[in-house]
Amino acid sequence: MLDRRTRRAGVGKTPLERLVFHIDMDAFFASVEVMCRPKLRGLPVIVCGKPTTRSVVAAASYPARKYGIRSGMSTVEAFNLCPHAVPVEGNPGQYIYVSLEMLRIYKEFSTIVEPYSIDEAFVEMTGTEWTWENCEEAAYGIKERMHERFPDLTASIGIGPNKLVAKMCSGFKKPDGISIVRPGEFTKIFGDLPVNEIWGVGNKTAVALSLMGVTKINELAEFPVAMLRRRFGIMGEILHMMAAGRDDTPVTPYFEGMPVKSMGHEHTLPADTWDIAEAEKVLLRLTDQVARRMRKKGYLGNVISMRLRFS
Repeated sequence: MLDRRTRRAGVGKTPLERLVFHIDMDAFFASVEVMCRPKLRGLPVIVCGKPTTRSVVAAASYPARKYGIRSGMSTVEAFNLCPHAVPVEGNPGQYIYVSLEMLRIYKEFSTIVEPYSIDEAFVEMTGTEWTWENCEEAAYGIKERMHERFPDLTASIGIGPNKLVAKMCSGFKKPDGISIVRPGEFTKIFGDLPVNEIWGVGNKTAVALSLMGVTKINELAEFPVAMLRRRFGIMGEILHMMAAGRDDTPVTPYFEGMPVKSMGHEHTLPADTWDIAEAEKVLLRLTDQVARRMRKKGYLGNVISMRLRFS
């Protein structure tokens, strides 16, 4: 039996070539619901709030996605696209349980595991028995252990020399795929893609870059970093590095905890309203919920944002 404990490189040894996995569960919430209710298998399932009220799609099964249903979409839109979609109220406790069980599986392959969200994780393989020569074997090993524990769940795995590349390639072969981008291959594989395909680059940044004549990733990698710095500040240098597939961000082990960057609450009204007093009541309640959490955790904030969705 193979020993999968992480081994650290000793002082004076040749630096190891970094190897990072990004594991992304496929249609996680919906897949867990199908696992718990086998009669839903093959149906267009949407996970949302109470089916009797208006809510937002938290996840959609792959049969539902064929109709164009996506997470973040209102259930009204979802039913317009697929009138026979099956709404299921989410079960956060069940999702957390499965997520923690998956964490235990990842720890069999490396002690350095960073849960990125409830259905995603980075695994630092550098310094373990897993190398670029046998990384695909490790990915299949994770899938095998997952299938033993949860036969109905699948994951897509991206393998790269850092978190950025691993994250970007994990979506290549969804669902249930394995994608590998080896050191030095980033520009060849991603170079001709639009800049907003870079993990973390949003549409606003993409528009700003297009005004500078930069629309593709390889164009951003070749653009003068000084000009990017003048336009975006320190973020300009980071954009230039990312366009070249460089990322020194460490995989932060789950036991060290992750810094909380924001706190928020949201609520979907049962019906559209133009009543300002009604909207202010909702806003007051949400604000109070956020402030209460911040006081309990001892946090201060310096940016307040509000999101308002119209019909």
